[in-house]
Amino acid sequence: GINAEYGLVSSGELQVSHVSPHKRVIGKVFGSINRRWEKHTVVLTDTQLYSQEKYGIFSMPIFLDLIQHIDVVTVSTWEPNINSAVQLRFTDGIVLLQANGTYERDQWYHSLLWKFNVLNRKKLLKMTSCPEIIAKELKALVNIALRSQLHDPQVWTDCLVLISNQLNVS
Repeated sequence: GINAEYGLVSSGELQVSHVSPHKRVIGKVFGSINRRWEKHTVVLTDTQLYSQEKYGIFSMPIFLDLIQHIDVVTVSTWEPNINSAVQLRFTDGIVLLQANGTYERDQWYHSLLWKFNVLNRKKLLKMTSCPEIIAKELKALVNIALRSQLHDPQVWTDCLVLISNQLNVS
């Protein structure tokens, strides 16, 4: 919700579905007939999502650096029993994550977005030695942390570790 505060999530029970690119339009037309939801205990790390059950969609981990976009989407128009889900968009399709309620869904959304942003900043910082770009990326990460609805000490620890690592490299 608006102005809600969330802790950084590390694991939880989610319903998960995969939509391949060629099935997206058909899936919207036929609804849950073509969609299979799987129950997983999902774990979020700094680099990946994986399931403790290791089957179906999560027979292999999902690496965060392969995600192109993260969003919350309304799926009730084509999934009658589900209101909304976190959508992870990849080149080979979409993974939908449904939590038990909107608070938990938003907590997963903000946690995934944070981990995604930190990982991308780390990759950018490894590829550059230009002080202006380094300063710009670190400032951007701090701004993301300031605007984030995550109120978790790990968010600031992540920022401080990245800044400290850059100071040690310089």
